[in-house]
Amino acid sequence: MTNKPSFKPLRVAVVGPGGIGGACIKEILREPALDLVAVLAFNPASAGKDAGELVGKPSTGITVTNDVESFLAVPADCVVYAGAPPFDTFMEDLAVRLLESGCNVISSTGFFFPPAQGEESLRRLEDACRRGNASLHGTGENPGFMLERLAVTASAVANTIERISVEEAVDCSRIVGEAMKQFGFGRDPAEMQAGGPLDPVWRKYLFVESVHQTGVQLFGERPDRVEHKPSYHPAQETIELPIMTIEPGQVGIINHRFVGFYGDDPKISLEVTWYLRRQDAPFDNIGSSDHWRIEIEGKPTSIRIDAAALASVDRNSELHEGDPTIPSYYITAALITQAIPVVCAAPAGIVYPQFFSHGGTLQKFRNGQSS
Repeated sequence: MTNKPSFKPLRVAVVGPGGIGGACIKEILREPALDLVAVLAFNPASAGKDAGELVGKPSTGITVTNDVESFLAVPADCVVYAGAPPFDTFMEDLAVRLLESGCNVISSTGFFFPPAQGEESLRRLEDACRRGNASLHGTGENPGFMLERLAVTASAVANTIERISVEEAVDCSRIVGEAMKQFGFGRDPAEMQAGGPLDPVWRKYLFVESVHQTGVQLFGERPDRVEHKPSYHPAQETIELPIMTIEPGQVGIINHRFVGFYGDDPKISLEVTWYLRRQDAPFDNIGSSDHWRIEIEGKPTSIRIDAAALASVDRNSELHEGDPTIPSYYITAALITQAIPVVCAAPAGIVYPQFFSHGGTLQKFRNGQSS
């Protein structure tokens, strides 16, 4: 006699099957506790393709669509939003519609800390959750995990925290798609410094939300202000990439620094450096293409953690054989898929990082235990 599974798979739909969304699809297809039911793409070239074949996996019978209404017509327990950054109100409008319909939403693009977006937006999201008895969560490797969860956990070594910082160093040479140009790679450094296409996003969303979230967790209140300093540095030689060619003088290194101040005291720092050649990494001893340095200065103890993401520690390999997906995409996909049973079971409302203490939520769900 074959034992039947003690769970009913959760129905999951995905918005944006690009780098991160594609990694999410792969993990959903691999996980028996999750059932992929629909995929919405913004790229017309993806429409009509099988969702599995789109990400290099066997056929699933799920056809990718560009039509929002047909996507929304498919019943789902949770929608994963992995689309482009929020240039307009589309993401929030879609989230509100889904939440009001009773569908939970997890995003890798926004909603990391909705209070940072102001009372009107926060109230709109919370009201939608309440009306649909659904929950909303934003997560990813950064924003979402490195500062808000890993660094905050490490801060337990100090009874008094003087400052906390996370530095991210990511080799972006394997990234494909329009995101590279949106970030600023290949553009004129002076023009980007004067104001790039994502400047409104950097000022309001993503990493700014991380700093606010961390401030509340560590100090009980949001920072008085968050300062953002971008830096765009020219390539010193021609760099050939799968998606584009960077000529000398064009942007080849990008740095963003976000600092949360309490009064005049810079308590929280989050800095990201994206580069295209390993020799351009911001600090020594880079262990992989995705690397983070965490520092907590405090009393009685301070701590520094260097973290490198790999496909396999045992093999010391950055990629899975035959799979070009970079580690940071898979980190985000793992965080999202781990969050699905938690968010689906959570009380109606916004789900913050404090709900998550460790991995293993999918294993527990498969075993019929509470998430």
